[in-house]
Amino acid sequence: MYVRQLNPILAINDKIALKNLIPKRQDQAPITQLRFLMELRNRDETVRESLFSEGEITFEQQIEWYKKFIFSNESGIFLIHTGTNFAGYVNFGDLDLSNKRCEAGIKVSKDFQSK
Repeated sequence: MYVRQLNPILAINDKIALKNLIPKRQDQAPITQLRFLMELRNRDETVRESLFSEGEITFEQQIEWYKKFIFSNESGIFLIHTGTNFAGYVNFGDLDLSNKRCEAGIKVSKDFQSK
């Protein structure tokens, strides 16, 4: 199953949901979500290092990443929602269905850590 075929909303419980970053139309970038991801990635130097980013990520770089990401069937990203707030994200990449492997990561905003 490819990422594009996944349900756009995965409810974990009545307070937390994972929402696929893929928009309903591919010509519409989810600007609010991309700004949240950029701010979260820029807030923590260790996150930037793990993403192989030097310096802070600009919004233009975030949009370029999104354009590449949206057409990939080997990676996915889900935003963690608590009500109307973004709390972080879960991502995976290098999806290899034939060998049943992938890389995965999670980043929780400092506002929601330890909760």
